Amino acid sequence: MTQRAISDDGQWWWDGQRWLPALSPDGRWRFDGRAWRRTSTWRQPSPAVLISAAVWVATLALWGPTLVMVLPPVPNVAPDPGVEAVLITVFVVVVVLATAATGFIIGVAAQLRWLWLASVIGAGAQMVGYVASMIIADTQSGGSADDFAAVGLIMLTGPVLLGITALLWAGGGLGALARIASRRLANRSQ
Repeated sequence: MTQRAISDDGQWWWDGQRWLPALSPDGRWRFDGRAWRRTSTWRQPSPAVLISAAVWVATLALWGPTLVMVLPPVPNVAPDPGVEAVLITVFVVVVVLATAATGFIIGVAAQLRWLWLASVIGAGAQMVGYVASMIIADTQSGGSADDFAAVGLIMLTGPVLLGITALLWAGGGLGALARIASRRLANRSQ
């Protein structure tokens, strides 16, 4: 079956003779231009989404421990605050951009429902990385960083979850807008 034209608002589809509703009367089925699909089904993410999500989760889990290992404490030597600030800024910018980019890819793939699960997985990965960072810092310094890990885990989980959710949805919204704009441009050229 060939691709059928969908209206700009996604509510109608052209069958070659007339515009027909793209949503079934009971709201359970939607025509996507090729086939009728259940509106309540969760499609499996595409390989591009899965690969980008895996890279993103690894980035969230590893940026903290990597930073701690890159900036090991040297006894009786004060660290250079400028170098630390630059490295921390670079790592945070990479994490923020990776999170928004993952949301963008999910939005372009029209799978925005997965952003809720991605938020929870991302926050979990960030907290695993945080605890690993505290353990590495504790073993390097012989201090009590493990106590801070427990307190930080309790205090930071909520804000991290909210921040990751906001970044994913910002990227997802931009991805959905890009998908809609691309569809409109394709419909205009036909």
